[in-house]
Order: sequence, then structure tokens, then C-alpha cells
Amino acid sequence: MRALACAVFIVSAACAARPPLPGMTMPSADGCFLRVWDAPQLGGLSDFINGPRDYSTLRDLPGGRIWSNRIMSAYAGPAATVTLWTDENFQGARLALQPDTTYRSLPQSMSGQTESINIVCPNVTTD
Repeated sequence: MRALACAVFIVSAACAARPPLPGMTMPSADGCFLRVWDAPQLGGLSDFINGPRDYSTLRDLPGGRIWSNRIMSAYAGPAATVTLWTDENFQGARLALQPDTTYRSLPQSMSGQTESINIVCPNVTTD
């Protein structure tokens, strides 16, 4: 358990401009996550969206969080290839995010417009 706690701390410290807020979702220790912010330049409120998983809507994420039309900057975890869509059910304009990459500001066409997400982690197995 201690090793897992250390791994989570290392992953979150490596990708965070700010430390996680109390009560927010923690990142997957395997690096399969997307960290999102509701302001450009990694500002405002932040949370982790873990994968691998398809999120056809961002209106009811785990923990009851709502990220529909809020994401303005992001960090794709080291194991995550992420696709953002402007509409629910993987429709509309899309943007591919590369692993271990920080997006301080999403393009204007995507900023605050994301309504569905796909997180793929080829080297991560699900139970």
C-alpha cells in the first residue's frame, strides 16, 4: 500500500502545476489519466479523469463531477493517449492529446467545448 501511495504522489507531483485539491479524484498510479483545468494556463479548478475508458458524456463522471464544456487546459498522463470531442457520444470536432504532454491552453475551437473523452492506454491492463 505504501508503494502505491508513493507512486500516486510521484505521478501527481510530476504532472501538477498545483497540488491536488482535497476531495478531488487522484490519478491512476499507472499513468493512465487526463488532468483537466477549468481555466487556461493550468489555472482554476482541476481534477483527474482516469482511464482507460470512454466517457460519452462529461455530465456525470465518477464522484458526481461535471466537466462538460469546462476544460480549458489539460495534461495527458504518461501512459494516456486522449481524444477530446466537442459533442457527446464522440461526435463533433475532435482533438488528439499525446502522452505526457501539457496543453496550457486548448485551441479556441476546443477550449470550454469538450463534451466527451476517450482515454486509451495501450500498455495498461484493466481488471
